[in-house]
Amino acid sequence: MKGANYLSGGQTLDQAAARLNAINKANKKGPWNLSFSWSQALQLPLLDLCKGKGELQLEEMSKLYVEELAIAGAAARGEYVYSGNAGDHVGVQPPSTVEETSTPKKSSWKSFFRVE
Repeated sequence: MKGANYLSGGQTLDQAAARLNAINKANKKGPWNLSFSWSQALQLPLLDLCKGKGELQLEEMSKLYVEELAIAGAAARGEYVYSGNAGDHVGVQPPSTVEETSTPKKSSWKSFFRVE
């Protein structure tokens, strides 16, 4: 196996980079590359640059993209220095009501694939 890519979905670039950095610091002697599939973490800030402007902000987007790639590269090498608690894992909060703790209804594979 040459590498493993984890999905970064829902994480900001800073969160994903901080977490990947921690993984790669612990994996210094591993024979494989560990990384994230960066699409959402890299693309959303670029698209945010264009919100409400009516056109692509290519110059600004290019500059930001290069900065983002430098962050992703540093994290892949275990060299990213993040601020605050960006890499902290936020666990699932325990349920607070009886309804939330009840056994969920079972759904069949047919409902998952919407088979009639």
